[in-house]
Amino acid sequence: MLLLLMFYLVSTVPALWTGELVYISKRFLQIAILISLGILICNIDTSGLRRWHYQLLLGLLAATIAFNVIWHVSHGHIIVWKQLGDPKSAFLFLPMCIAIGLVIGALPTNRFWLSIWGLLFVLILMSAERKALVPFLAVTLAVFLNVRNLGALVLAAAAGALAMAFADILTDGQISQRVGSIFVEQDRNEIWYAIEGGLPSSISDTARRLGTEVAWAMFSQNPFLGAGTDATGNFARTYFANYPPYLRAAVHNEFLRMLAENGILGTGIVLAALGRSMILSIRDAIWMRRRFGDYAYIRILFIMFIPVLTYMWYEGSGTEMFVIIVLITLMPDLLPNIVMRARTYAEQCVAVARAQHAIEPRKQHRYIMENRAT
Repeated sequence: MLLLLMFYLVSTVPALWTGELVYISKRFLQIAILISLGILICNIDTSGLRRWHYQLLLGLLAATIAFNVIWHVSHGHIIVWKQLGDPKSAFLFLPMCIAIGLVIGALPTNRFWLSIWGLLFVLILMSAERKALVPFLAVTLAVFLNVRNLGALVLAAAAGALAMAFADILTDGQISQRVGSIFVEQDRNEIWYAIEGGLPSSISDTARRLGTEVAWAMFSQNPFLGAGTDATGNFARTYFANYPPYLRAAVHNEFLRMLAENGILGTGIVLAALGRSMILSIRDAIWMRRRFGDYAYIRILFIMFIPVLTYMWYEGSGTEMFVIIVLITLMPDLLPNIVMRARTYAEQCVAVARAQHAIEPRKQHRYIMENRAT
């Protein structure tokens, strides 16, 4: 939290140089609220957390996805559900939250949750949210990869490929085009073509390329301190006002945005906070490996860091992104205790299940209920 407080000063004090008092007040208030949220989270008693808190989080994310899909379909968008902006990030974070529950045993690996997982895969494909697809596949491997059951993994991969091919046919090749664009470098001539009013082959990639060039230009002018808070946004609003709407957005990369606005100093503070979180998490993973004899916590690290880093790489939302940074930097202070409680509870349930073998079948259910082990 001390590192984040330092970043708060680095990201807000330079705003005084811009002379925009309204924005300065807004920026100070936003980051102060988020820092206060982080301090509040640091003081949470994890023993008071219950399963329904976790289920409430899943319900809110699922409701966000449902609203996003229903809104787009009702407005004639059968695929490519990206018009609402921030709600599309739920496609990235709902699988992450479900995956953690599956790994620590908070959710059962049964047909229902496997069906939910398959449904999320189909929805992500139809949404054309590329930054959610690759993390989803990586998280899928972290959750379900089991060297003792490679046959099931091969079948699941084949089923996923068939689903992707079928969805591509239904959308007239749009899904394969968007997935393939992840690996194709954008031609710079497309930027000038879009500025002149033409429609580029990929609107998103063209906007990202333009934002990247702007960010690097600002960073090169003042590498240590950056161009100032919200400099990229001010530049886009000032000089891109006559451009097509999709080109008026600022940088689509949080690391580049921080380099451009806060320089090496501010970016270094955030990277130090993220590095601390990763080092402490690796230490906790080693301890969990010795305690429980498996790699569950190591899988959780992949499940947590891959979507978060992907989101930071493909988005540059500033204040909204700071929420993600606060949560991921506080992960070593909260998650080990939660995982420890869940894993210990699972061990107790296994011990009770083994004790049931000596009990008559008619009395097993009553025995479980009396010992609160269901």
